[in-house]
Amino acid sequence: MANTALAVGIIALVLSAASLGYTALTVGQEMSQLRSQLASAEKTFETAKKDVSDLKGSLQTALEQARKDVAQREALLQQITPFDTALVAAALKEGAVTIYSIRDQEDMVLLAQEFQKKFPGIKVNFLTARSPELLSKISAELKAGQSTWDIYDDSGSALDVAVEMGATQPYVSKQYTKENFPLLDPRGHVSFYGATVITVIYNTKVVKKSDLEGIKTWADIPGLAAKYPGKVLMDHPSRAGPGTRSAGELKVFWNDDAKWNNYMNSLKALNPRLFKSTGEIARLVISEEGAIGIPGLVHDVLQSKDRGAPLDLIPITPVILNPSAVLISKNAPHPNAAKLLLEYMLSPDGQELYSRAYRTPLRLGFVAKSSLSILFPNIPSEQMIGILNTELILKPTEWVKKNVEPIWGPA
Repeated sequence: MANTALAVGIIALVLSAASLGYTALTVGQEMSQLRSQLASAEKTFETAKKDVSDLKGSLQTALEQARKDVAQREALLQQITPFDTALVAAALKEGAVTIYSIRDQEDMVLLAQEFQKKFPGIKVNFLTARSPELLSKISAELKAGQSTWDIYDDSGSALDVAVEMGATQPYVSKQYTKENFPLLDPRGHVSFYGATVITVIYNTKVVKKSDLEGIKTWADIPGLAAKYPGKVLMDHPSRAGPGTRSAGELKVFWNDDAKWNNYMNSLKALNPRLFKSTGEIARLVISEEGAIGIPGLVHDVLQSKDRGAPLDLIPITPVILNPSAVLISKNAPHPNAAKLLLEYMLSPDGQELYSRAYRTPLRLGFVAKSSLSILFPNIPSEQMIGILNTELILKPTEWVKKNVEPIWGPA
């Protein structure tokens, strides 16, 4: 508007000047009108300069904000789709990837379907079996100097066996940093993407809320459990299950044999009912045959709560993780497709897929019902452990005989 007014004023001034004669009379008659038009034009011009200055400032501010918005969106896009274009192109040329996994068949079908939706043209093949069977096959292929598998998907302990036998190659994703994941493999071979979280569970109708106050660590659990005699259920610490894993991780984390022995002996003194299934413990706690389960698994708690069952977990520290992870074959037939699949499993998309079965994705900041940030708010990653006791991981039978059976006897 200001520019238009200025132009009109200037044109009017020019036209007015052009129509003047050269006599004194004409000049005198038109001078007043000319001065008025000139003053109006000058005023319009000054207003226009101010408008232009304001507009320049507004444009500069808008431009700076737009640059910030673009940078933020580029960072977000990199987080959501952290797939290198060259890697994607190389993987598409290979056209296939093969996974050996201990996961259920249904889980692998879902993973294959979702990955192939995102990357059409890469066929996902998989073999599901127990860890000993898969490790035996991996060992045989390694000795033969060949490999039909690209990625091995298992728990941390089995993956360590594969690394130790020399069947793997190092690969560290740019996503796989301490800012994103609480568990890192210093060797650069294993990528921990998810976990079964080992915790302590209780019946919300039986255990008093007041009894839970002040229960902050695993060391507090024997004192709590003592308030419910005959209602304490435990996974046998000698059976190499979650009960053994929690005991083993605590021994290394505390680094205090007296504290650990006191903890284990205090639990033993409770005369708990011993089981060889955490699933059975959860069912019995729900039915009120037990008040407290040591330990329980988070996915059992989440599934039960969704069904309305009176089951919950105690958010104690340290948070003990039985991690799931993947690694890449040293002789992978499809190395780029293997890397791309690994990248997918670490990405928010892959983490969301993993969380659908109530399992806990390990990516920090990823929000799902089973996320660590939701289950254990305000607990730092340094308090999240899962691969400290390498002796237990690599030689479970020997570790149990040496450390657990003297207290609990054989399972």
